[in-house]
Amino acid sequence: MLQAARERNSGKDWSDPGRSFPVAALCHGVAGDWARQTCGLTQSMAVCMFSMFLLPQPVSSGASAMFYLAAAVSDFYVPASEMPEHKIQSSEGPLQITMKMVPKMLSPLVKEWAPEAFVISFKLETDPDILIDKSLKALEKYRHQVVIANILESRRTSVIVVTKDSQTKLSLSDEEVAQGVEIEEKIVNHLQAQHTTFIEKQNSDGKGTACARSESSEAN
Repeated sequence: MLQAARERNSGKDWSDPGRSFPVAALCHGVAGDWARQTCGLTQSMAVCMFSMFLLPQPVSSGASAMFYLAAAVSDFYVPASEMPEHKIQSSEGPLQITMKMVPKMLSPLVKEWAPEAFVISFKLETDPDILIDKSLKALEKYRHQVVIANILESRRTSVIVVTKDSQTKLSLSDEEVAQGVEIEEKIVNHLQAQHTTFIEKQNSDGKGTACARSESSEAN
């Protein structure tokens, strides 16, 4: 399955600085199948790790690459090696489960694998009072570009797009809900515009740096 994903992407031109590549808009179905095959990863863990194998090589297209990490990754899991082979019997008394911490993938993605890419993560909470603060802290900690902040009970109709400089609420009207419009449509349209702006800014900054270096060389 991973080889098939690589082959589907191996013929693409990743070098065009003006194109937007949502290279890790992850598919839960595909990643869920991969999770079962790997015998030990939950679907949410597999969705996150699947993105690291989506391209045939580390991202070299800079700002043109977009990672849309839409999975709500679990914080804890039970390793396959620690799962019982048979049904747990209630006659054995109360059950205690010790879970392991899920490895954090966002940090190595941003710092090592695709440091120039446009990266979006999600933050799901049940308490609206801490949602924005936790989203801003995530941006500060991982140094990526966008957090899609959402509350569990309203996640299908309303989100807040959080960057270090702005907070934009995207919501579905009652009419849109009735028509079957999904919040993801508004999220993707908004992110596409943000990504285009990001690419243009990175290209502009790169040209400015190149000009400065050229002028410095000529002066010397």
